[in-house]
Amino acid sequence: MGWLWKLLGYWEVSVDGHWMIPLERVADCRVGLILKGQASWILNGIEYPVEAGDVVIVLPGTERAAWCGAEGFTHAAARFAPRYPEPSSAGPSCEGWAVHAWPLWLALPAKLTVGTAEVEALTAILRQAQAEQELGLPCHEELVDTLVRQFFIRLYRLAHWLAPGQDTPRDVQDLRAPFPAGPHGLALSKAMEFIYRHLAENFSLAEVAATCGYSEAHLRRIFHHYLGLSPSRYILYARMRRAADLLRTGLFSVSETARAVGFDDPFHFSRRFKEIYGVAPSAWRGGMRRTGRPRQPTGPALPQDGSHRVTAQYRAELIESPIDGAL
Repeated sequence: MGWLWKLLGYWEVSVDGHWMIPLERVADCRVGLILKGQASWILNGIEYPVEAGDVVIVLPGTERAAWCGAEGFTHAAARFAPRYPEPSSAGPSCEGWAVHAWPLWLALPAKLTVGTAEVEALTAILRQAQAEQELGLPCHEELVDTLVRQFFIRLYRLAHWLAPGQDTPRDVQDLRAPFPAGPHGLALSKAMEFIYRHLAENFSLAEVAATCGYSEAHLRRIFHHYLGLSPSRYILYARMRRAADLLRTGLFSVSETARAVGFDDPFHFSRRFKEIYGVAPSAWRGGMRRTGRPRQPTGPALPQDGSHRVTAQYRAELIESPIDGAL
């Protein structure tokens, strides 16, 4: 029998003035949805300024603190954990989490900007899950599990795609702007959409070209003209960029990450990752677990998230400043 997601708590809090959460390591999964105002979350030594329309995702094992200034802010907060119907289903665990069972849709950034309308939609899912859990009607655990999964899958899609109902990846939208209107720009957009849809698959350049209506040779010329690199190199960069995002969560092994980006052989994946980022994937993942920040890559940069380092003095102040009612 599989394991179910449990909502440990959901609440909405308005803070009128100065507010602070002391630094601690969390053992469960926590999410904060900013409804109004501004604040800052500090996760593994990195500060993430947030405002209305932002979501903060705190994964198990993260060192976390938070604060806001005199202006105050309003946020919704929730805590989650898997519930194991049978002890044998948990398998190897880390503070109660089944390591082998972590789903791909938990590969989320620490901070995600989705907009106020999407934050309202996400909070509506959590309110429904909380209501079902409090009512305790027959099969409520299964329904809460379904709602929690819906919540996280929606976040996962928002992290990689623009919004539910839109089927164009964020990566493609980010790269569309320099392209001219016309057949070449449309061909590049179609090619990128195909690539990002199928990163976990071993597809051929002929398949990519077919989606654009061009020959492989002509598609290569278009890529070289507008991007300065070949389609195969672009595909490799796309795979490695997704792999770096997965590895930096600390939730996925190198082998699991390799399969998620279309590599059957983890050793081949490791060689290509090191070629792009200058370090082995195990070192990248290990560096993230120790410092909360990846090593500087020598290949394509990861998306910027507006975070910056927290000073040692400020970190010490966070440890010494207690407060109740924390996310």
